Amino acid sequence: KSFIKVKNIIDYINKECHKKLTSQDIENIFESNYDYLNRVFHSITGYTILNYLNIVRINKAKELIESTSMNFSEIGYLVGIDNPYYFSKLFKKYTGMTPTEYLKKTCIRSSE
Repeated sequence: KSFIKVKNIIDYINKECHKKLTSQDIENIFESNYDYLNRVFHSITGYTILNYLNIVRINKAKELIESTSMNFSEIGYLVGIDNPYYFSKLFKKYTGMTPTEYLKKTCIRSSE
């Protein structure tokens, strides 16, 4: 039962990551206490729900950086992060580089 709930949360996050998602939203949608869901999610995936959501968002942002010429604040907005400063900070936390550094690195790699 826990595994099915976690799979449903993963599917939901992958589909809705571009929206502003709160712990209250998750709690309401899955009709369970958020702390409980988070514990179960972490025990099965190794990530907290918020961590997983951020990983999905940053991976989508990386795809957009590589495939479009949109600016970073637009990309942040499209992946569900309205604040450009927070987007850059989160991007660096998860990739080890700023969006600009990532763009330069991917441009260099694609021109080789």
